[in-house]
Amino acid sequence: MRAALIFLLLFACSGARVSAATADQQEELMRSLLETFIGAGDLPSALETARKAGKLYPKSVFWVKKSGELSLWSGDPKSALASFKRLLSLENTRELRARVAVLAIGIKDYETALYALELDLAANNLEKADDLIYIYEQLGRPEEAADLIEKYSDRFNSPSGYAKAIELHTNMGDKQAAEINYRTSIRKFGLTPVTAHGYAELLSSKRDLAAAFEILKSAEPRAKRSDTSFWKMLGDLAWYFGDVQRAVKAAAILDGEGAAQEPEYDRLTSYYRAAGMEIEAEKFYIRAWQNTSKPYFLMSWLNALARRGDYAAVGAAIAGLNPEQARLAATNQYFWTLKAIAEAETGNMAGALAAYDAALSISPDSEEVKIQLIWFLSSGHRGPQLRERIGPLSAGGAELPEKQLALSYAYMAAGDSGSALERIAAYRRLNPSGDAPEFRADALEAGGFTHAAQEVSFGRWLKLAAARNAGSFASAQEAADWLRLCARFCSAPRFSGELNLLSTVLDREKITNALIGRASLHGEQETIFRLGRGLKEYPVWLKLSKALTYTETGELDQLLAESRDALPFRDRITALERLGFTSEARAQTARLYWKNGGDIFLNLKAAELLDKARPSVTPASVYRKRKALETSGAAVSARAAAGERLTFTAGGAVFRRSAAKGGALIIARKEDKDGWAGVSYDGKHWDAALKAGGRDAAKKFFTAGFQAARTLTGGMLAELEAGCGARADESSYLEAAGMRDHLSAGVSGPLAKPYYFRVSMDAAQYFSQERIYAGRMSSGRAEISRQDRVPGWAVSTRLYYQNASADSAPRAKGTLDAASPFDGAVFVPSSFNQYGTGFTLTRDGYKLPLRRLSPYLSADYYYNSSFLGGFGSRAGATFSPWRRDIADFWVEYSKGYQGAGDEIKGTGASLTLYF
Repeated sequence: MRAALIFLLLFACSGARVSAATADQQEELMRSLLETFIGAGDLPSALETARKAGKLYPKSVFWVKKSGELSLWSGDPKSALASFKRLLSLENTRELRARVAVLAIGIKDYETALYALELDLAANNLEKADDLIYIYEQLGRPEEAADLIEKYSDRFNSPSGYAKAIELHTNMGDKQAAEINYRTSIRKFGLTPVTAHGYAELLSSKRDLAAAFEILKSAEPRAKRSDTSFWKMLGDLAWYFGDVQRAVKAAAILDGEGAAQEPEYDRLTSYYRAAGMEIEAEKFYIRAWQNTSKPYFLMSWLNALARRGDYAAVGAAIAGLNPEQARLAATNQYFWTLKAIAEAETGNMAGALAAYDAALSISPDSEEVKIQLIWFLSSGHRGPQLRERIGPLSAGGAELPEKQLALSYAYMAAGDSGSALERIAAYRRLNPSGDAPEFRADALEAGGFTHAAQEVSFGRWLKLAAARNAGSFASAQEAADWLRLCARFCSAPRFSGELNLLSTVLDREKITNALIGRASLHGEQETIFRLGRGLKEYPVWLKLSKALTYTETGELDQLLAESRDALPFRDRITALERLGFTSEARAQTARLYWKNGGDIFLNLKAAELLDKARPSVTPASVYRKRKALETSGAAVSARAAAGERLTFTAGGAVFRRSAAKGGALIIARKEDKDGWAGVSYDGKHWDAALKAGGRDAAKKFFTAGFQAARTLTGGMLAELEAGCGARADESSYLEAAGMRDHLSAGVSGPLAKPYYFRVSMDAAQYFSQERIYAGRMSSGRAEISRQDRVPGWAVSTRLYYQNASADSAPRAKGTLDAASPFDGAVFVPSSFNQYGTGFTLTRDGYKLPLRRLSPYLSADYYYNSSFLGGFGSRAGATFSPWRRDIADFWVEYSKGYQGAGDEIKGTGASLTLYF
């Protein structure tokens, strides 16, 4: 019947029988015949009819379009593309151009795709620039895409076109071309905050920081408060160039928008403290602590409260911390010393002593903590505790005069006058600027010769009183000695007047020593304790901030010598520069730059001190946590194309695994690092990849891996994978903290549409980090899946079966100890049969500006003959600029049922960079 209909069609439409008068009737007949074939589901006959009619009526949009559609329905995308491309010459619409481009990209006919996309550009549809860039990148000719986009951006005066050209030139590393486009865009459309920020970043990458700052300042009047990236960069550069007012303004805007970070809060608090606005500084300390959870902001706030003597507020602030905040703060020794002060002020001496002990447990060699504890024990008639602990506390700090002074009072309180004399002598050696009579008086009083000590001190006081009446002292030390002696011999009103007068010219330590002397005269032990701890209660970062502000090079040198590692890296590098240690500052910058490449301070310092370019790879961090086992890792990788089919890859990773409390296994904490390099090949029929590297945890062994895939007839795919020395993963039936050698093979392909299958086999052996055999596992898996589509979504459902067999080496399982040869390799074998079902939903990409985001959801339920079964789910999104997935973000949850193991909650991200 089909043959007869086609014969009649050809006969009726032959050139001898068709006249001009009956042409429309003949075409109508052919359309009726086409509808008959389509209605009967006879696509081959319908397609043949459309093609014949297309030859008879080559200018007919209907027949060319039908040929394309029927070819596509028949599974012949190449013929469909040829028809749609021909249709473009008859009907050049936006929808048709998009259809041709998508179809051409799908079958990798990039030349046809370029033809359609260039028509789009010519029609001022610059939204398709991303697709054009993608195709030219696939062809290895991205510079041609840049030239085309520039051409049409200039023709249509398109700001978005120039932005796209700039982005492309930047990604290609052509900074000069990017800068030219920035200047052209600014000249044509004016300087917007977005353009200014991008241009400033480009100038900063070229080390032209001054020009970048000027560009940002020019755009500042037009910037909105919501332009947080703009304000952040402006604030960073303003602070770097000493424009404090502009930097503080930017920081305040970022704080108001909820986008302020550590550098902004550092600037705000420093500014208000320098201006004497302590209350405002305290407000920002509180906001910084709440928004960043950085303990040093909490410590700075508590210190601000302590400086004005509001220890009740210190105690209230500490009591108001939530459990997580308290956990963070408790790792800092200054938290405990401030807590001790607050407890002592409220009369809770036992709590104060416990807080000092906690501080010593964190920093057992901290002389600051020891000095404060010595003053505390010396006061309040705590003689037994003082005598018990003074020996250990006196160890170390022989070079610190403030410690020798504290010990002299401690030994006096403990009734050991001989040791008190020794400490006073040590204090005199370390602080020789004091006058000799004062030291003799201290020594006589410590030895019990009170009257003789008073005679010496009184003689010194009379001499200094004459200088005071004359209106001048020979030195600052004489003024300090006068105030100290006045504390002993002057009346209270006279001493108060002298204190007010000299507090403006004497440093804090000398004022404090005079007050300690006055309190000692009246037996005020608690006051002595409070003043004594103030001799050195500031954290090192506050001391450094003061020294940097006033350029006190001696103090800077001492802080670097004593507390280098305790200083924030920004201050440490700045201090090294101030002292002239440029080489060391450069080395510190280089070492930290690669770990914290996103920190603007380090970027600025790198621009100033280093010649190296910014790093081109970004680390991707992945974190998983489970009840019986915790793992965390960080990885960095990069891919660089070498021609059309060859790609070089390199990367590294840091990995840590530890057992959680209550877990079924006891595994010693294992930290691991590895580095690798490899090459991959993307052929017409074969894809292959090879990589090799080394591992820190397996120092005598290297890692290597191989993957290959072959396209077979009928759309099937064969895969082979092998690995040696790979880090072992964990699952519900296997726990391993060592190495894994494996070999796996699989075949997948289509069945009757829309069904697909996959069959795979896997064999693996497990070893300790020292390459001691721990066990093996072999498994086979068969899966059938169905692939469907609903509007906007791809839906995959699956059923699978898996069989596994396993065994372990003797002594390779159970509780481990440090002496075990299997430390780092725990194998829990369990042969099983497993049945499962699941689904995956994948959303078509949401097109964002210059990006594509594709969310997905996957869930599986399985039954296992060994431990009954469980449930697993995962939701996430892939991020795909330029048609290539570079990032994957996810959350996951799984729960094993009776005997199936742990509840697992996890979040993660993976990142791949292309060059």
